[in-house]
Formats: sequence, C-alpha cells, structure tokens
Amino acid sequence: MLKTLIKSRLEAFSAYLSGAVSSKIKKKTQSPIAKVLLSALFIFVIAYIVFAIGALVYAIDMASVALNQAWASQTVAVLVASLLCVIGSVFTAKTQIFESKDNELLLAMPIPPKYIFLSRIIMLLVVNYALEAIVLVPSIAVHAFVIGYSPLGALFTLAIFLLLPFFTLSVTVFIAWIISMISVRLKNKTAVSVILTVLFMLVYFFACGAFGGFMGAGEEEGATSADFSVLKNTVIFYWMGTAMANANALALLYAALVCIIPAACVFYALDKSFIKIITTKTGTRRIKYVAKEARVRTPDQALLKKELSRFFTSAAYILNSGMGNVMTIAVAVFVAIAGSNLTPLLEISPIFETIIPTASTMIIIFMSSMNMVSAPSISLEDKSLWILQSAPIEPKRILKAKVLSHVIICTPCTLLSSIIVSIAFKLGFVNAVVSLVAAFSMVLLTACFGMLLGIKFPKFDWQNETVAVKQGFAVFGSMLGSMALSMIFMIGGVALAMAGIGFWLIGLIIITVDFSLSAIIGAYLSKDGAKILENLRR
Repeated sequence: MLKTLIKSRLEAFSAYLSGAVSSKIKKKTQSPIAKVLLSALFIFVIAYIVFAIGALVYAIDMASVALNQAWASQTVAVLVASLLCVIGSVFTAKTQIFESKDNELLLAMPIPPKYIFLSRIIMLLVVNYALEAIVLVPSIAVHAFVIGYSPLGALFTLAIFLLLPFFTLSVTVFIAWIISMISVRLKNKTAVSVILTVLFMLVYFFACGAFGGFMGAGEEEGATSADFSVLKNTVIFYWMGTAMANANALALLYAALVCIIPAACVFYALDKSFIKIITTKTGTRRIKYVAKEARVRTPDQALLKKELSRFFTSAAYILNSGMGNVMTIAVAVFVAIAGSNLTPLLEISPIFETIIPTASTMIIIFMSSMNMVSAPSISLEDKSLWILQSAPIEPKRILKAKVLSHVIICTPCTLLSSIIVSIAFKLGFVNAVVSLVAAFSMVLLTACFGMLLGIKFPKFDWQNETVAVKQGFAVFGSMLGSMALSMIFMIGGVALAMAGIGFWLIGLIIITVDFSLSAIIGAYLSKDGAKILENLRR
C-alpha cells in the first residue's frame, strides 16, 4: 500500500515537471516544439545556476587556501542549499500534508494513516534532494578540483548530502504545521497565511546566521576580505562544512544529531496526531450583512477588480506567484547593504561606474521575473470559465485585465527595489530613471509572456488551486523563460559594461527589447489569443 501511495506521488511530481493533463478532461498533448522549448529553457536555467554556484565556490576556495579555511566554501554551499530547500518546499509541505483535499478520502479507505503522511514525507524528501543537488553537486565538484577531498572527507561529504534534506524537511514541515494551525483559526486566513509564511522564512534565515554572518563580516575589527571566520556564526552549517572539507568526525556527529533528531521528532508527532490535525473543524466565519451603495464600474474596471480580488484572497496564489515581490525587496536591501563596500571602486576606475549600476539593475530584473501572476490566471478560472465566455465582454478585455493585474501587483515592489539600489549606489538621476524604466519593462514583458503561455497551455485538471498556480507548462515555462531572458540581459549587460558601453545605452537596449516583445505578444493576445479564449473548453 505504501509503495502504491509513493508511486502516485512520484507520478504527480512527474506531471508537475511535464505539465501533463489528467484523464479527467480532454487529452491535450504538448507539441514537439513546446517540449523542446521547455527542455531548452530548463537546461539553460539549471546550467546557469550550476555555473554561478561553481564560480562562487571556486572564488572562495582560491581565497581560502592561504588561510587554511578550506571549510568555507562547503559551509556556504550547504547554507545556500538549505535556503533553497526551505524556500522550494515549505509551500508544498503546507498544501500536501495539512491542507490536501484528498486527506479525508484517503482516511475513509483501509489505509493506515501512517502510510498517508509517510508517502507525502518521502515525496517532499525527494524534492529536497533534487533542490539540494542543484547546489551541492557543482560545489562538491569544484572543491574536489581546486582543493580535493581525503577518502574519509569524501565519505563524510556523501553523509552530509544524505543528511541535510532531513534537517530542511523538519524545518519546512514544522513551519507549514504552525502556519496551518494558526491561519485556520483566524478570520483573514489569506493575510495570516502570507504574513506567517514570510515571518517564519525570515526567522529561519536569521536563525541559521545567513544574513547576520555575511552582513557583519565587514564590521569585525581586523577582518579582511578573505577572512571567512565569520561563517562560523552559522554553527550548524559550519559543522557540515568542516565535516566535508576537513573530515572532522566530531563535526559530522553534531551535524547528524541536528538532522536526525528533529526529523524523528517530526515523524513521531505526525504519527500520533496526523488524523486529529487534518480533521480538525474550526467552523466558518460569520458574515454580517452591511448595506452599501452599489458602485457602477466600467467593464474594464470590473474585470480588473475581479482579478485583483482573486489574487489577494488566495494565500496559495500570493505565496506561489507573488513571493518574488518580497524576495525582490529583500535582495535589493541585501545588495544595498552588502554592496556599500563597492562604492569606493567608483573612484578607482570609471568602468565601475557602468558595471555597478548594470549589475545591480540586472539583479532586480532577475528577481522581478520570478513573479508568475498572469501565467496561472486562466487555469484558475476552471469551472467558472463559461461565465467569462458567456458575458457580453470582448475576450481581449479579459486578457488585458489579467495582464494589467500582474503589472499592478508587481510594479510597486520592483520600482521600490530599483530606487533602493539607485540610492545605495548613487547612480545619479539619469541612470536611476533608466533603471526604473528597465525594471518596469521587464514586469510588463513577464506579464504578457505569462498570459501568452497561460492561454496556450491552461491546466484545468486540478483539485487544489495550489496545483493550478504551481504546475503545468504555462507556469513552469513562463518562469523559466522570464528567468532565462533576465539572465541573458545580466550576462550581456555586464559584458557591455566591461567593454565600456554606458549604462544608459545598455538600459535603452533592454527597454527596447522588452517593450518590443511586449507589443508583439500584446498584438497576438488581442487577436489570436482572444479567439483561443472564446473557444477554450475545460
């Protein structure tokens, strides 16, 4: 029975990656071009991340050799892998374990409750291993090439690779459980879920010493740019890095205890209280009728209000499609603080006057491209799709409202982040304006591109709205495509900056490309896209 449940979870995960449509509705196979495009985008993004991680580890290893601090790169690697695992699986843990709609259905079957949550725990563990591998595989390979591992160190490295997901899984399940228990007991479930999720994520970041360690590095007396002793503040990850690089058996023991004990506690707690947790009834919110004057709106205003209400009343929609807004601001603040040490470079060489604003703007553009508000909006219509189709409204207006809602939701945070970076690096008025317009142009292009894939590849076979906003070709392809384009801008922009091209010209190129592509996609949506929406069927 457990094997069958695990197999079903693996099939669901495979469907998530491929965007497969279940037999509940009419079969819709992807065209060979779509499959090739998705595969190419996926390979490009993964290759870029692998290259970036490898370059980071290589730089740290080269700097740490003279200081006899070979553990530094491995500490950074497991820290980054931990953050990626927590960010990538906490939402899935919340919906798959505590809020899955098939919980009661499975409990009604002759299936031991232990098998139900165990199958989901194993699935989450597989996801954590996949996310961990993206970071640790290239970091281990580079470290082996630059410094090397002893035979015992290689064995300890394998042990850390196997142990780390148990630690991150414990953290994500605990966070998901707390959020679920608190949010269902309060009135505004959406706002509470979002606030608690962001709060717990920040607490986790500070608890593992990620920000405190790096941001405090320059404040320690006598610390140099190559002194990595501040990474010892991360404690847990320092143990792991020491065990990997120095074959430290005591550090491995500490790391193993930190990983295994919390995981055992989480398993025991779920085993004893799983049925009670998922069957707890909290009642419904009482709604008091208040007479209000009806407000007349134009069709465009009504459609836009509907889209914005749909987003802000769904915790799953906000957390999975709009978290890029929070991350964009967080990264902008981090870059502004950590990059303040780079401002003296502006006085050393004129080339840095172009490289710094270019790199900082490209980071904001990349983070903003992670917002996927428009891509799942068609899929979320599901059974209510016929209402839009039967309404006396032009289909192109419906698509326009969905694109505009993405722009309205994502523009404020993106522009605020751009302003933070502009002030921090003293970019000047002209460069600041170019940076703002370039950031906005990427928001518009992401909205249009997401809508294009959303109308071409809708996903209506979902049981939980989290599936609609996380799975399928529309969401996955939009995310990879936007990230790939922003990476191209980042690599090309920095290369042009190093060649002496002014930032205003680099920004103008990006703005021109973004607005041109947005106009092309917008024209397609107004004609062919509107026809597709009009004839679309579940």
